[in-house]
Amino acid sequence: MVDVKLEKPQISAAQLRPVLLPVAALCGVLALWMAWAGVQQHLDSSRRADLIQVRDAAVSNAHNALGVEHKRLRDRLAAAPMQAALQAGDFKAASAELGKDWPGASHGEVLPADLAAEYAALPKSGYGRLGAMEAAIVADKPMAAIVRDGGKPVLALAAPARAGEQLVGVAYVQLPLQRVSQGVEQA
Repeated sequence: MVDVKLEKPQISAAQLRPVLLPVAALCGVLALWMAWAGVQQHLDSSRRADLIQVRDAAVSNAHNALGVEHKRLRDRLAAAPMQAALQAGDFKAASAELGKDWPGASHGEVLPADLAAEYAALPKSGYGRLGAMEAAIVADKPMAAIVRDGGKPVLALAAPARAGEQLVGVAYVQLPLQRVSQGVEQA
């Protein structure tokens, strides 16, 4: 039988001395790189938190502005002159009442609930406009949409027009897009 004897290599500190300086330099560079990466992660985390805060504020501002306009539309539909016009079936008078004294409002109309005239006017009248009115009727509440009018985007509001509890038509009004986009633009 062969007797194998393993011996530990004998390394002295003097033999390791030439390697210690490059290993120490490598450890130093590695420590600097890790510190730099940590700082970058911290800065990125701060930027992300700031961005999320600004985004949430912009969304909240747009939501609040849209809520104000929805309330204004509901109040106009519930007003006595509007209710009188709706009960009489006078859509022309109701349309005039809808846009009266509403800053920036344009194309204020109250149309019959069947929207037959709007369907007949397609595609010239615009699919976005019709879609906003249909959405308001289906959801049975005020709805908002961004539609094109004359090649530029506008905010369209539509809501079911009721005479008492009976649905008689749909109210539609266009507002400047800046009503809801100001919060986003400021952000």
